[in-house]
Amino acid sequence: MRINACGKDCTVCGEYMAQKCTGCGEETTALCTIACCAEKKCFDKCTECWKKDDCKKLPQKDKMPILRRENLRYAAERHVWAQQNAKPLRLCLTVLAALAMLRGVALLLSLPVEALLPIGAQVPPHLVAPQTKLAVAVCHVVYGVVLLMLSRLQEKYRFAGICIMFSGVVMVVQAYLKQGEALSLAVSVVYLLLCFVGEYYECAAHADTALGIDRAVAENWGHIWKWIVGGQVVLMAAYPLLFYALPLAAMIMIGLLIALPRIYRRKILRIWQMAQTL
Repeated sequence: MRINACGKDCTVCGEYMAQKCTGCGEETTALCTIACCAEKKCFDKCTECWKKDDCKKLPQKDKMPILRRENLRYAAERHVWAQQNAKPLRLCLTVLAALAMLRGVALLLSLPVEALLPIGAQVPPHLVAPQTKLAVAVCHVVYGVVLLMLSRLQEKYRFAGICIMFSGVVMVVQAYLKQGEALSLAVSVVYLLLCFVGEYYECAAHADTALGIDRAVAENWGHIWKWIVGGQVVLMAAYPLLFYALPLAAMIMIGLLIALPRIYRRKILRIWQMAQTL
């Protein structure tokens, strides 16, 4: 009898008996969401978990051998695809990594850092000048163009490229609107939504690309977008609190202003790593 984490006996499984599945092991555990979940929580068996009664993964245990086989097949297809498109992928990802550094600076310039200045203090003119915002917009547009170039190799990059390009266009409009107006606020919300959606789809496309290169890198892409988007959401949520809870909101904003560049740097390094591995 061979009992796995989910409680399934491999010796009565048709997939195992037909030698289409080797059961839970170091190789297959990474492809099984149930086994991965148990491993992350340091449980040998799912019965030890406090969420076993409400678990949404456990009922799928009979489908796992088929799902794992499909995942392996898809990963093999992505590997062949990455090898066939290695040269254009390497070029586009290298350019994208370089542009990501510029876009990271642009991201910081677009954040409401003026809220941290003392009351009555003048915001440095170069931070609010239309020329600065136009430069930031250009970074977004060029970045989006490169993503659209990648969409010729993989369709998932298309929506990310469109969203990020439009965010640059919206920023051009925002540059010539007066701060504090209702229209300016609405445009800012549209800009943020486009950035968030574009960030998500870009990371999803990178994860799919990395699946044919390095599975660990592919899994990391699933976390990077959460940190970037989550950090920006918290930052923007803390901004209105400055009028009511100045010390707390200021601490949150300062902490995120320090953390976001590091998270973005991690994203850039992941893109470099993908390009160098091809």
